Amino acid sequence: MTLAVGEKAPDFDVTASSGKQLKLAELLGKKNVVLYFYPGDFTMVCTKETCGFRDAFEELASKDTEVIGISVDSNDSHEKFAKEYNVPFSLVSDENKALAKAYEATNFLTGL
Repeated sequence: MTLAVGEKAPDFDVTASSGKQLKLAELLGKKNVVLYFYPGDFTMVCTKETCGFRDAFEELASKDTEVIGISVDSNDSHEKFAKEYNVPFSLVSDENKALAKAYEATNFLTGL
């Protein structure tokens, strides 16, 4: 989904694989939010993308930025993926694809 400057992003209230509650309404005005969708844990391109955010995480966090990765994988898969690749930010399971549909990010997800 392409948002124009000043356009409101679809709200979300999700629980990350770590158990952390993430609500866009609570982040707005307090943090910048990088929300990225990826097809799957442990795939070559998605792993590189996630590791890119991981490598930039310290700089992003120093600028009050919350990074959130979203895929259709389960929380169990996300936990293993985060552990193996030292992912310091939240990964969210969107198994029913509700968030992907809200952000019109379905072209990037497996099975859509």
